[in-house]
Amino acid sequence: MLFVVTFDNASDLEPNQKKYAAFMKKWSDEDEKQSNQISAKYPEVRTLTGEYRMREIILK
Repeated sequence: MLFVVTFDNASDLEPNQKKYAAFMKKWSDEDEKQSNQISAKYPEVRTLTGEYRMREIILK
């Protein structure tokens, strides 16, 4: 099974300090605690094998 995230362009994958700061402003300590509790259960649910960057090719 693959989890696929589609971006409009490759620059969206690059680090962006402005977007990160805006996200962290909204992120609360309670959100962080909840995220840590959920992610601690990942090994029980699935095995992550890595991150892969793929390209889609559409033939006509």
